[in-house]
Amino acid sequence: MQSKSFNYSYDFDAADADVILVTGGGYPGEIRAHWCVLTAASPFFHDMFSLPQLPSLSSCSPSASDAHIPRIPIPETRDVFTKLLSYIYPVPRPNINSLDEVSCLLSAALKYDFIIVVEALKQMLISSRYLNENPLRVYGIASSFDVRFTPYTSSYVSWLMIFCMATVGR
Repeated sequence: MQSKSFNYSYDFDAADADVILVTGGGYPGEIRAHWCVLTAASPFFHDMFSLPQLPSLSSCSPSASDAHIPRIPIPETRDVFTKLLSYIYPVPRPNINSLDEVSCLLSAALKYDFIIVVEALKQMLISSRYLNENPLRVYGIASSFDVRFTPYTSSYVSWLMIFCMATVGR
């Protein structure tokens, strides 16, 4: 029996999307999403979509077929927001390769109240991968986002910081 090869990436360009997020940044783009997913994952979007909406202006949409779909501008880049959405859609989680990226995503996840994403990113932040790499920076980022350390992690961070300071002092 042959196994089929599947593409596990998702471009957030679904034809059946019922909301378009217009991203900011240097290269604006569109993310075609589903309000039911956004409202289920975020009290922010739940509250926003429960408010009365103005009728869509067809002149705001580059395509006549999209004229009925609400367009919501967001300041985040497409890359940042699609990574957040990858945590709430049934698609593979994105690769996150740096503390800067974790911090940026955590900030956006908190802003839009993506509760599940916030918790996953907090756990990633205090994982041994980043703690071993740069414990002082992890501690600083964690403190700014009010991340609570377990007693074990707290003692581990303290030990790493003492070790780092002792090593630098030599």
